[in-house]
Amino acid sequence: MVRNQPRFTARYHRQQNGWMAAIEGGDATSAFGRSLESARIALTAQLAARYKQYRGVIVINDEVELDKRTLQALDDARATRIAALEATEQSRTATNLAIRALHSEGVSLRDAAYLLGISHSRVQQILEAEK
Repeated sequence: MVRNQPRFTARYHRQQNGWMAAIEGGDATSAFGRSLESARIALTAQLAARYKQYRGVIVINDEVELDKRTLQALDDARATRIAALEATEQSRTATNLAIRALHSEGVSLRDAAYLLGISHSRVQQILEAEK
């Protein structure tokens, strides 16, 4: 990690045909983009030109100005997506453990698949991946 790398907070606000991004505080850098991503890219390019010695290791914290209810909905959606990803990983682990247990008891691939609600091909793939 680069020492003393610059850290910035970029505040984004909507305009009629895009987004204006501006660095908070003493740095007077700002940029416009038709999308949030393009505004951030333009802002990052300006900062990179100004702080060349850091070779692209500039940290930017994004703060998008939106209605309070919209921000809450966004936070809820992000939290739900994270929970879903974690549940998917837990399901994968539990399925693999169950397949190993069923296989060690001599249960056929088709019966294991039936009990788990997945295809026998998937059961076979999981067993082969563990070899």
